[in-house]
Amino acid sequence: MKKSQKVQDMMERMTSAGCFIKDYQTNQITWSHEMYSIFGVTPEAFSHTHEGFLESVHPDDLTRVSQMVLDEQHQGGEYEREYRIIRKNDGAVRCILEIGEVEVDASGRILCATGVLKDNTEQKEKETGLGDSENRFRRLVDGMPAQFKEFLPDGTLTYVNQYYCNDYGMTEAELIGRRFLELLPEEKRESVAKSYLSLTPEKPFCIGTFSRVKKGETRWRQWRYRAIFDEAGVALRYQAMGIDVTENRQTNAALRKANAEMKKAVKISDEALQEKSRFLASMSHEIRTPLNGLVGMIHLMQLTELTEEQQELAILAHTSSDLLLNLINNILDYAKMEDSGHQMDNHEFVLDEVLHAVEMVFAPMIKMKGLAFRIHRDKEIPHLLKSDSMRLKQVLINLLGNALKFTKEGSIQLSVEMVKRQDQQMMLQWAVKDTGVGIPLEDQERIFNRFAQVKNDTKQAYDGTGLGLAICKSIVGMMKGHLWVESQEGKGSRFFFTTEVSVPAAQTESLEEEKKADSAGTENLIQLLVADDDENMRFVIDRIGEKRGWQVTQAENGRVAIALCQEKRFDMILMDMHMPVLDGSEATQKVRKMDERKGIHTPIIAVTAKALPGDREACLAAGVDEYLAKPFQAENLIEMVEVQVRSQRAKQRDSQNDS
Repeated sequence: MKKSQKVQDMMERMTSAGCFIKDYQTNQITWSHEMYSIFGVTPEAFSHTHEGFLESVHPDDLTRVSQMVLDEQHQGGEYEREYRIIRKNDGAVRCILEIGEVEVDASGRILCATGVLKDNTEQKEKETGLGDSENRFRRLVDGMPAQFKEFLPDGTLTYVNQYYCNDYGMTEAELIGRRFLELLPEEKRESVAKSYLSLTPEKPFCIGTFSRVKKGETRWRQWRYRAIFDEAGVALRYQAMGIDVTENRQTNAALRKANAEMKKAVKISDEALQEKSRFLASMSHEIRTPLNGLVGMIHLMQLTELTEEQQELAILAHTSSDLLLNLINNILDYAKMEDSGHQMDNHEFVLDEVLHAVEMVFAPMIKMKGLAFRIHRDKEIPHLLKSDSMRLKQVLINLLGNALKFTKEGSIQLSVEMVKRQDQQMMLQWAVKDTGVGIPLEDQERIFNRFAQVKNDTKQAYDGTGLGLAICKSIVGMMKGHLWVESQEGKGSRFFFTTEVSVPAAQTESLEEEKKADSAGTENLIQLLVADDDENMRFVIDRIGEKRGWQVTQAENGRVAIALCQEKRFDMILMDMHMPVLDGSEATQKVRKMDERKGIHTPIIAVTAKALPGDREACLAAGVDEYLAKPFQAENLIEMVEVQVRSQRAKQRDSQNDS
């Protein structure tokens, strides 16, 4: 009577038990719904691995449980263990009773483990009086929320649990003695029979997933079949446990559908980006080409004799063209930020020339607004540096442009200081300070986002694209620096950024001496070939060259340029990469072949309106020495041409001295 009462207590305690299947080959654990409730975790949050299970075990029991698992893997067979867990959802400590069996094949290889698990916090299970492990296991599975059946080789049921009875709407008495295959749809009977009849002592279990329509709804169950053999290897009976995995399959199907939709969306997005890139490439070329002529003509006009009024108008036109060029660069850089990011072009430059260049851009407007403008330069910074001066100018123009826009009276200051130096590497800190309207605290992070603008007291945004600061932040990041702001509304702003630069071995004094040496004497005359189908472009370069004392020869396409190179040797070729008849890439390759035969090297600068990501790399891959995007400033063209020619002549002198 006492033993019967204990068994009854066990059955009552296990009515809310969970069940599991652990596949040692894949380290995957399948849980019934009750398992998630016991452990206080959702199916999405559980990793379904042994490691995920151990995460919930109480730290004081973790070593013991891990050792028990290892022992069971070595020994196989049935097991029972008690331990504590910490529930994920509420942190409660719960006592767990777990009973299961570890399956091994004939070679001793561990295959899987199955079992049931019960929250036994309120009343621990007592070991004595439960009978043998077979009876204990059957009583446990009778209360678990999964189907369990035991049957003979012909499918005749010898035992079913209550969950199995409930699912088929039949009593245990009605099911025992029936062939369970008869309960299945006819088209599934053969495949199910094959799955369990194929088991052998070497492979005593299998797992299969089958569907069944119940009340108009298709439900899926994952079945684990186990064969029990006699000593001769003859199957005596089979056991099977089925867990409802319908929700899991639906989740997986939803994930597959979402993944397919995501791939479709990515494809559409990629196509849109490609279309955008084609549009930007066309727009860039179509805008840059005439703008280059405009910038060049303004530069040439400033070199002529003008009245004071004409000179003032020319300066304003030059400033406007600089700002227009900076705006175009901002728009195109926005596309680069979305695609492959900015490309840095590190080269040697004179710091004072950069500071003077940005000052000249804003000098007319600063004068018109009656503002004071000051530049402070740390004297410890060498004159000659190496970095991307064009990108540096772009950041400074954006920051100074904002300062000018938001400052009605007072002053603007640009400063640069050395904050760190190690060998030839140097960290510079730049600052643009103004006495303008300032920036509200809540806007000081947002302004670095794309299309973000600061609003004034009337809530009306100042003019602008809202791209400048976002692009500055991206460029500064590429230069291994950081951009930030300090501001108080009504008391002005201070924008700071750092950039890493290197210090070339050559110093400014030697560079200036080299420039003077090259500008003296007829032996330094530069023979320049400009190949461009744009007549305005050829005219501008011809006039710039005339002012510098260059001898300029013009070619309207690549074929004419090649013919001229066959007749005469040039010190430098300015090559447009997009020309009719023969484009710049093919013309460059032909020049390189001629140079190879003659044993010389002719410097070639690609001068092109192509300024999108990859264009510079494509030009360099074609064989050019340098790349200059249209529109360009005359001083940038002059510096690039003369630096390249000086470098090539120095190499030739060294070669002659060595020989």
